[in-house]
Amino acid sequence: MCEKQQITMGEGVASAVRDIIERGGRPNDQGNARFVRKLFEDTVGAQ
Repeated sequence: MCEKQQITMGEGVASAVRDIIERGGRPNDQGNARFVRKLFEDTVGAQ
């Protein structure tokens, strides 16, 4: 998603994002992709 939006993540961002997804996503649920997309859109919107 970052590449498509031409966004470059700084150092350590990928690790922080993984931590957020692990805490906020629902295990074994199809909703995880939707959670990740909403997280990304909310983050870009806050920029």
